Amino acid sequence: MTQNNLLTYVQTLKGKHSKIKVVDCLVQEESLDENGTTVTRYCADYQFSDGVILRYETEQDEIEQDDYVCQECWISYKVMYSPEGLNIRPGYKSFINQCQEDFWIKINQVQSNEDMRTDYLSRHFHSEV
Repeated sequence: MTQNNLLTYVQTLKGKHSKIKVVDCLVQEESLDENGTTVTRYCADYQFSDGVILRYETEQDEIEQDDYVCQECWISYKVMYSPEGLNIRPGYKSFINQCQEDFWIKINQVQSNEDMRTDYLSRHFHSEV
């Protein structure tokens, strides 16, 4: 079974370099008035070139915020389908604001780079005792 990181798919949606491409997208968007505040909900189901379907959802209140504070919004990613033999982890991830999502992406990129470097070094510079 092949395992992929959810980060790979999120990076593809963010326009980062990836071997995986979006091949289809179904979007739903609505704005509602809840007690005088406009709430915008966005939901997109993305199908990727490897067959994975990922749901991306956001919900945000349109209120004035301080520029120095990360505005509260709900962001989630959920693997809706993955082909047999392909395991995406984590299968679900949610955030309470854009800053939290950005941090998760950055910290996972660093971890991914460390894992790749360690793997490369162990394969190419393995010393025999």
